[in-house]
Amino acid sequence: MSGRDETAPRMLHLALLIGGDFGAGGWREPGSRVEELYGLDLYRELAELAEAATFDAVFRADGLHLPHELRLKPFARPDSIVQLAAVAATTSRIGLVVTASTSFSEPFGTARQLATLDHVSGGRVGWNIVTSKGGERNFGRTFDYGNQDSRYRRADEYVTVAKRLWTSWDANALVYDRDDGVYARPERIHAIGHDGEHFAVEGPFPLPRSPQVWPVLAQAGASDSGKDFAAKHAELVFVAAHDLRGVREYSDDLALRLEQHGRRRESVRVLPGIKPILGATEAQARARYEELADIHDWDAELDRVGRELGEVDLTGLRRDRPIPAERFTTPVDQLFYRQSRPQVLRRLALEGGRTLEDFVRAVTIGVGHHVFVGTPEQLADELEGWWRSGAADGFNIIPPTIHAVAGFTGSVVPLLRERGIFRTEYEASTLRGHLGLKVAG
Repeated sequence: MSGRDETAPRMLHLALLIGGDFGAGGWREPGSRVEELYGLDLYRELAELAEAATFDAVFRADGLHLPHELRLKPFARPDSIVQLAAVAATTSRIGLVVTASTSFSEPFGTARQLATLDHVSGGRVGWNIVTSKGGERNFGRTFDYGNQDSRYRRADEYVTVAKRLWTSWDANALVYDRDDGVYARPERIHAIGHDGEHFAVEGPFPLPRSPQVWPVLAQAGASDSGKDFAAKHAELVFVAAHDLRGVREYSDDLALRLEQHGRRRESVRVLPGIKPILGATEAQARARYEELADIHDWDAELDRVGRELGEVDLTGLRRDRPIPAERFTTPVDQLFYRQSRPQVLRRLALEGGRTLEDFVRAVTIGVGHHVFVGTPEQLADELEGWWRSGAADGFNIIPPTIHAVAGFTGSVVPLLRERGIFRTEYEASTLRGHLGLKVAG
């Protein structure tokens, strides 16, 4: 069971994306530290900076295959579990949300890694569950990974097995009775005997229950399959939406799906992504946005954005005109691999008369997330407004550059604290505690 502690005041939650790819062109700026993306010091520093600002968590994205645009854009994807295990050693309170796919591994191994990290971090782990659509040729599998429904059926069984493994030890299985020489009670440790469509797992687990019982389960899919999966399993949801209306629609839809699984909206934290581009004045922030947008290679970004839209051909179009609707020849629900991101981006492309140039710039910088351009005070106003609407429980901060992290923590966080909507110090020691979620199991 999980749900908000009704005795505690509702507070805004913040996560920081430390994925290492801070925009397609920002890496070209002096001091971008792009040379450090495959090491550890940079990520430790970012996590320590976020912890000093009492963020709920740092979030590490992941991917299993090289992107098309690697020639023009950094792509740093070391194993996120290994990397954040090292980050755990130099932090003490901040949550650590790793990404692990259910497509190319077995639930026992992933459950063991995550439980180990939850033990060694003192209960600070979250698992961003992804159903990878690419990379199957690297793993030699024959499962139909291209079919989204098939991937989510596998993911559902995968997570179900992991939960059963994590709870195969009763809470009182360890007794540490030195006088009688009894370390544990074997009768309180149970095999799970799972035999399903994709997995046969006997159990029991080789580890006792971790501090959180199981990690905070996170998910970021926006397709129907993804939202159904989130309604059944997720406790933390990362949302890609470019405005409040999009977040509200997602949140309302999720609430209806949660009801079908006997859950309440309050049992899930919804965090839309925000990419903040800040300046002391609006003019300075806009100038900074133009700097970041102008760094990009137009032809390469045009091709990449067309693929993000769902293999849409954008060539031959005028940059000062909107994208014609007839270019979207394949409906989103008929796209073979990915549906959620094209759905968000197509809506952005077709609304508001946005020109092709404006659209490509916005997608290049924000990748479907809301790009905020303005002053710290204006951003604090917007974050508070979205949060008070009830659609968003907090935000996943996606910095446009490495140095933007310190800008946000130094200017926006103090404003949120002054308004009494963000903590001034940690009151809990686990990620569940930070998020106001009850103990799992």
